[in-house]
Amino acid sequence: MPIRISQKLASAIFFIAFGALALWLGRSLEVGTPGEMGVGYTPRMLAFGCVGVGVLLLLQAMLAKDAVSVNFSLRPAAFVTALVLVFAALLPWAGLPLTIFIVTLLAGASGEKLSWVMMAMTAILLSLLSTVLFVTLLQLQVPVWPAW
Repeated sequence: MPIRISQKLASAIFFIAFGALALWLGRSLEVGTPGEMGVGYTPRMLAFGCVGVGVLLLLQAMLAKDAVSVNFSLRPAAFVTALVLVFAALLPWAGLPLTIFIVTLLAGASGEKLSWVMMAMTAILLSLLSTVLFVTLLQLQVPVWPAW
């Protein structure tokens, strides 16, 4: 079910929602003062900045006379959100390469008519490159092997 909204309004909603979510998630972090910053100082300031940008975009969207509208469909947004949740759930259990492989194949099933051979090759390539980048080059502590 496509909804027609202006591009600035969609951006404003995103920035305000993202900033509000960041403020809510970081509510238990110690903020401190500008002289003695706590762990939550920078995230809170960035969240306030996101909300501020969202409010400015909202004002611009409300005052604009020639708003360009965009189609917004809930299905792709829900699908991307579900894939992020699948990634978060699989990563500790399946390891990085297998998780990226599975999520890439699931993304290929999102509705576009794509070749499964090309999707499998893309999934293998992304799995290998991500493992090299995050584990070898950046030396992040990410599980590589499945924890079966």
